[in-house]
Amino acid sequence: MELKTDDLNTIKKSINDIATYVSLYLKLSKETNIQTKILDGFLNKGISFVNSIFILTNHNQYGESIILYRCLIERLLFLKYIIENNKYEEYDNWSFVKNYEQKNTARTFKKYNKNVSSDNLKSSKEDTLKYQNLKKNKPNWKEPDLEKYSKKIGYGHLYKLGYDFGSSYVHSRSDEGINDFEQNNRLKPKNNPQIISIQYNSLLVCFSIFDECISNSNLKSLNKINEYK
Repeated sequence: MELKTDDLNTIKKSINDIATYVSLYLKLSKETNIQTKILDGFLNKGISFVNSIFILTNHNQYGESIILYRCLIERLLFLKYIIENNKYEEYDNWSFVKNYEQKNTARTFKKYNKNVSSDNLKSSKEDTLKYQNLKKNKPNWKEPDLEKYSKKIGYGHLYKLGYDFGSSYVHSRSDEGINDFEQNNRLKPKNNPQIISIQYNSLLVCFSIFDECISNSNLKSLNKINEYK
């Protein structure tokens, strides 16, 4: 069966609905911990990327959707790396340090913060103490080399044809923008094969993220979903 954009939009909505249920369960569960928090975060970010990809592709913005597709692949590879190496706590601590330092940086540029609530730039005493402690005992987190890691787990094709290809739209090239006139003026057909491909592939990657999150949630009720996949 030849898939069309309308078919893929229907599939996306179904994945969205199930993901909402799973995310709510993770948030409300008494078993919530760092692991479930991170899995929930990856799940929701994956859905956000797919929703954004569909918004862009429904407006024929192929190049911009490829950039988000690259981000989606990165999230999948990071997630698999964290799960495989049980790096939930290390990743969480590293993320906390990065977020704290970004807030600190924003505070130093006062003249650009006039329209930002001061409360949004403040750090609690608890957060400051946690930051100081983590800086003394640096989080044992090192970002994976995605090219090497993808080859190791048999995802080399996804890296080369998705992540690496997407880089050509992230970084400037001399021929960029050549197809933008047709895109911006909707001169390409609705069921453009390029558009169908990026929508279909983004759903597959998102479902892989979805599968990893459920399979590694350690929540008995969620794991039962695996019996029906």
